[in-house]
Amino acid sequence: MKNIILDADDLNINNDFEVDNEILILNNLLKDNEIINISKSVKIKEKKTYNDKIIDHFFKNYKFNDINIYIHVTYKNILDALYLYYIYRGSNKITFFGNYLNYISDFVIEKYDDINILKLNYQKLFDCNQLLYHNKNKNISINTFNGCPYVCEYCALNIPYKSYDNYDVDYFTLNKLIGEYDIESVFFTNELFFKNVKDVKEFVKYKNNLNYEYSCSMRTDVLNRNVIDMLCKSKCRSIFLGIESGSIKIQNYYNKVIDKSQLYNNVNYLLNSKINTICSFIISDPRETEDDLNETLKLIWELKKIERTNNYEALIIFEINKIQFFPETELTKKFYDILLLDSHKIEENYSKNKDVYSILQNKKLLSNYYNIKKNIDGTIDNLIVLIDYFFNTYMYIDKSVLYRDYLVSNGKFLKFLQYILKENSLQLKYLIYLHKSFVYGYEQKKFKIFSSLLYKFLSL
Repeated sequence: MKNIILDADDLNINNDFEVDNEILILNNLLKDNEIINISKSVKIKEKKTYNDKIIDHFFKNYKFNDINIYIHVTYKNILDALYLYYIYRGSNKITFFGNYLNYISDFVIEKYDDINILKLNYQKLFDCNQLLYHNKNKNISINTFNGCPYVCEYCALNIPYKSYDNYDVDYFTLNKLIGEYDIESVFFTNELFFKNVKDVKEFVKYKNNLNYEYSCSMRTDVLNRNVIDMLCKSKCRSIFLGIESGSIKIQNYYNKVIDKSQLYNNVNYLLNSKINTICSFIISDPRETEDDLNETLKLIWELKKIERTNNYEALIIFEINKIQFFPETELTKKFYDILLLDSHKIEENYSKNKDVYSILQNKKLLSNYYNIKKNIDGTIDNLIVLIDYFFNTYMYIDKSVLYRDYLVSNGKFLKFLQYILKENSLQLKYLIYLHKSFVYGYEQKKFKIFSSLLYKFLSL
């Protein structure tokens, strides 16, 4: 039987992502195989596309019979993979693979005992030489599969790695091979590329005079001026920081307490060193109050002021996420009984397909498609769109707004967002549509809509 590896990682037909390292590892193990990206193989004329419809179109074009089909499974596409298996397995042998399966496989087998599960140790199988040999670009994403040793209440990223030998990256071999293949830019997609100061020193030592630029992730508590100097010297161009919340109460729940004063100083020095910073936050936790959310908005505001102080020599990108309940995390265990199907998330990504809803009944396996009651009607999702627009776009056009500290000091900005979401005017709907659709050429239109809504509210 012929082998087909299906890349269903992102079913947005407008996106163009690299092939995941996990797919490339399996590709090296198999013989007589072909990698097919589902979204790139489908042409749909409709403005609104749904994941299940993309899969349907794909299988109408590709009539597989007696094929070994390997489906790459991640936390983002597990529902898509199950739908594909459930509807289109036919005479084909379906096999799920992916690092995410290293901790959800028992849940899969419990419900679907005829799905083949291929569990691989990606840390041991990772071969940087093979990855770079097959790479045709000077820019590349690399995941060495070393995981994260920290246990944050909401996070599932450390779970697949519990059986692995260690969390250490082989920085020597990594840099040696990157140098040999004359790579110009690397995005290290490890959950945590630098877990401590020792890692940074070791990486910089072996990178030495290699000329490539890179981006990666690290903990905020690892940062200090010496570390940032090493990052700058080694041509780090951007750093991802999981800050999560401005509320000390929520930080304590997450086992991820942040020293705000230290954070401000370090972000200031990062920007001064021309290192772009991605600051990630989670909102809408079940225990989060308005005061907690206001603390997060205040923290973001202060970081934005630091960006202005540095004359935008380097930028801060704010990533705002709705809380998710991944299978078997401590957070999910605490709130599992009150989780409801996230109707907004499902309606945004899937048509009214009874087969999809039938699969979704498996709450234990698909808990990240569920949420608490206040998070499932789309209000929080739209709030996130507006926060994202305000801090990542609007403030670059209206820089003067940063002088209005009273907006966040007394919670007025959050009240404004709640007010316009409740009003839900046609203007607001249009703004949200434009920003979510990543439609280019409408920045002035979005700016005028948001400005009119903001200054109308402030005049009340």
